[in-house]
Amino acid sequence: MTMRSLTLGTVLAVAFSFAWLGAPGEAVAQAKTVKCRMTYDVSGWSIIYRRQTGTGKVTCSNGQTANVRISTHGGGATFGTSTADGGRGTFAAVRDISDVYGGYFEVAAHGAAGAGGDARAMFNGRTSLSLAGSGGGIGFGVAFGYFGIHKP
Repeated sequence: MTMRSLTLGTVLAVAFSFAWLGAPGEAVAQAKTVKCRMTYDVSGWSIIYRRQTGTGKVTCSNGQTANVRISTHGGGATFGTSTADGGRGTFAAVRDISDVYGGYFEVAAHGAAGAGGDARAMFNGRTSLSLAGSGGGIGFGVAFGYFGIHKP
């Protein structure tokens, strides 16, 4: 695969993600938002294509909580296997816990040689999510793609 086809594939993946997920929407008034956080565990593999699955728990400042199922897929300059245990995430612009469900466009970076780290930034319409985790595996890379949060 040439760098030109990888670049074209990345551009097409980003364009498809915007069409599938929608571009960022309008801001929500601060008074109507709640603070939500997520703890999560994921594991998976990548060889240009990246795939991970896992579980998490979302807790909001209004007392709402939910167990969730996580799935990711995407592509980029990435390879290896990885796990992230006890990762933490913070949501922005959430009015109700139901806002956290669905598909997010993500940009992810990971690196591991035994112990490693994982960082992601993503959005789903007006809701955004940032994640940071530590874990293990072997590999490194940067990928773009889909990050899904679903009911178990």
